[in-house]
Amino acid sequence: MKRRLLAAAAVVAMTFGPMLPAHADDWKVTGEFGWFGVGKAQEIEKGHVYWVGEFSGTFFNDKGPGSLFHRAGVKCPAFNDVDLNNKKGKAGGYCVITDTDGDQAYLSWRSEGDTVTGPGTFDYTGGTGKYKGISGANTFVGVGQVNWKDGTTTGYSTWNRSEATGSSTAPTTLVDRPLLSGAVLAWKLVMRKLPDGTTLVPPAVLGASTTHSGLTNLNVFLAHARRQAGLLHQDIH
Repeated sequence: MKRRLLAAAAVVAMTFGPMLPAHADDWKVTGEFGWFGVGKAQEIEKGHVYWVGEFSGTFFNDKGPGSLFHRAGVKCPAFNDVDLNNKKGKAGGYCVITDTDGDQAYLSWRSEGDTVTGPGTFDYTGGTGKYKGISGANTFVGVGQVNWKDGTTTGYSTWNRSEATGSSTAPTTLVDRPLLSGAVLAWKLVMRKLPDGTTLVPPAVLGASTTHSGLTNLNVFLAHARRQAGLLHQDIH
């Protein structure tokens, strides 16, 4: 009986192989990759630096323990072309993701932005073990945090979060002025139409108001804070 069960298990394994996600979207992880960059920089001209090196660190899946790539090691050989004169930057390269079982996933990536923040995309190119057959397109935003005196750098990249489309959850101060006697202070969101015809609908808002020595601060969290200039206006009556 035992032999029959083992034989049946072997047939199933050979027939179906490892259980892999049915769609590329199943490989789309959401989380944060904290990295440390080590490399060599070459000044092309004053204010224009070309860097070649490696970003390495750990990825943390927003879903936590047991989720795809959570706490996996990541190493990314890369280039970073920084043009301080025009406040432009572009970077690209490859990454190897290795989990605690030793299985690996491979990807290629590219980004363009300013000299600090670079929205970009990456595509899985293959993998080993449980990641064999991995595929799919993804988005990310890379942010440089600290440039150390020894030439190294630290930062982070968010994967498949809404920041990749230009949104932010950073608090934005809308009001910072003395509260006049009898005044009614109000703000509201309005719709905005972009030159390409796209209509931006006001996102959900969370906020808090504080008053200290006659000074009122109204802070809100916006789903599209980077576009606030066209979405917000204030009315003072």
